[in-house]
Amino acid sequence: MDPAEDVLTGGAAVDFGMANHGQLKAIATRAYAQLAVEFPDIATATTQGAALAAYVGGFHAESGNYEPLLQGELKHAGKLFYDAIGAATGKGNIGYPWSKDAGMDRHASPATVGQVKMAFSFPQPLGGVIFNEPPSSVVITSPTQGQQLYAVLEKDITVQVAASDPDGNIDRVEFYEDGVLFATDTSAPYEAVYEDAPFGSYVFTAKAIDSRDLELTSSAVTVTVASGAPSSIALVGVTEGAHYLTYQAVPIQVEVSDPDNNIVKVEIWEGGHLLVQFMPPNMEPYQTMWVQPATGNYDLWARVYDADGQSLESERIHAVRDYNAPPVVTFSSPTQNQTYVLYQTMGKVDLTASAYDPDLHTMGGIGFYYTNTSVGGPMTLIANFPAPASTTNWTADMDWTPPSAGDYIIHARGYDLHGAPTTITRNIKVVAPTVVTLQEGVNGYTGMVDTELSWKGSPSGGDTTLRVRFTDTFFNKEAEVALMKWDLTGIPTNATVLEANMAVHVSSASSDPGSTSVYLLKTAWDESQANWEEKVTGTDWHGEGASGTNDVETNSIGWFDTDTAGWTSFAFTGTTAQSSLTKFKTWISTPSANHGVRLRATSAPHYCFISSSEAYDSSKRPKLTVTYWVP
Repeated sequence: MDPAEDVLTGGAAVDFGMANHGQLKAIATRAYAQLAVEFPDIATATTQGAALAAYVGGFHAESGNYEPLLQGELKHAGKLFYDAIGAATGKGNIGYPWSKDAGMDRHASPATVGQVKMAFSFPQPLGGVIFNEPPSSVVITSPTQGQQLYAVLEKDITVQVAASDPDGNIDRVEFYEDGVLFATDTSAPYEAVYEDAPFGSYVFTAKAIDSRDLELTSSAVTVTVASGAPSSIALVGVTEGAHYLTYQAVPIQVEVSDPDNNIVKVEIWEGGHLLVQFMPPNMEPYQTMWVQPATGNYDLWARVYDADGQSLESERIHAVRDYNAPPVVTFSSPTQNQTYVLYQTMGKVDLTASAYDPDLHTMGGIGFYYTNTSVGGPMTLIANFPAPASTTNWTADMDWTPPSAGDYIIHARGYDLHGAPTTITRNIKVVAPTVVTLQEGVNGYTGMVDTELSWKGSPSGGDTTLRVRFTDTFFNKEAEVALMKWDLTGIPTNATVLEANMAVHVSSASSDPGSTSVYLLKTAWDESQANWEEKVTGTDWHGEGASGTNDVETNSIGWFDTDTAGWTSFAFTGTTAQSSLTKFKTWISTPSANHGVRLRATSAPHYCFISSSEAYDSSKRPKLTVTYWVP
């Protein structure tokens, strides 16, 4: 409550004006009435309350209201109120809001309106709350009790304090170390820095002081400043004086302790050679495998660094590497400089290697790798085959398909249980087959000839379509056949043919289901001269329509499905001496044996029209596709 503000109006503008008895009586009467509401028995419960009640009850409403109010009179009235409040709340002496430097010699001095306001200002409700009392709380929030602080040599310690006062009138906070004031802060948040603290223990307290110089001291907080340097480091996994075989992988690890957990780098050394280092973000665990192929004596040690640049080295551990004979490895397959073709199963490389350990240590396994020297690629693992336990001889084999054509180095790496390796190599060549499609007038090819032989027609080598019909039903005899031949001299005679396919475009066909059979021709013919009777002018076929045994082979090598319009194809197949693919290969190796093929309808009454090498649409002309490679 604030009875002063209720009675004395005018704000700060009148604070320096002289107060009178009427104003004091008005304020005191109002304040007492409010106290009586909070503490109904204030006049009877305590002697202080009775004294206050008697004082207020002795006021005369009209007498001396305009007489000047003296400071001594104001102090007396204020003290009565604060003593009564202290007694009513059980808090005893709760302080008095009067300047301590107001000596007895000033009791007769006139009091101002502002002093009256100060003496009777109760800014909060009265219910159980003590007014104008000391600060209620002061706590050091940082550092915390028992906290360990780390430094290289000295440490700046930031002390933070939280303080509160029922009146909200914290004037300042004082900071002490071991009872000695080192800083003062007059505004929240309250903070001070204790600078350049060397290693040791420190006791901090804080004192909160309100606007009436009432104070409260915090609990002490003890902290310790210590060195933040790494405190210990040890290399584990290797034993002092131990013997290990060359190539044997020995797991080693660094165990390190740092008081402030501020490690930024850990190194493992082999003498003067850095084996490995660990840095953020790849830190713990600090472990690696120590592999050494050379015999000899070695010193292993570790070093740790923290963020402050401080470091610590471990003790050196002496170890010995003894000779470990590597395995003996042999390649069974592939053979040196073998060639593979990326075509079906021909592209599979049989990898077979064996290894044994001459000093009878257990074999670890065999790994296959490849290097594509054509593109300069790295050595790449194909597969690894670990050996069974206690095996001194081990064989690994597999089929591998190279990813692309090129020159390859195949590596077979045998290693024993301790990692001693031996690697042997084989060079192989992997080729991609060549695929050519021969179609007259397409991609520069101009080597195909074809014609139709009709029992009643003249040479038709220039026609755009070729008619194939089994019989002329009116005359009951074979009617039309077609001859085709591709010049294959563009393919090397030493080429190995992998696949050959012939395709024709059926422009139209009879409604009768049927097919067209393919026969190999055995004799030469001329596109512009051949007819039903003659293969060239003046030379007859052995049988009409190129049907004689000296003209064409007796057995068909295959057939086209020609009962619908569109593309249809026929594949040369087989590996025997009489197979169509074997005979096709002779056309490559011996060009003079290439006489082409004869097409005839397989059965009556089927017939069809096939686009010829002179067809207006070049994309529909007959085509021969050959897949081959040259050794």
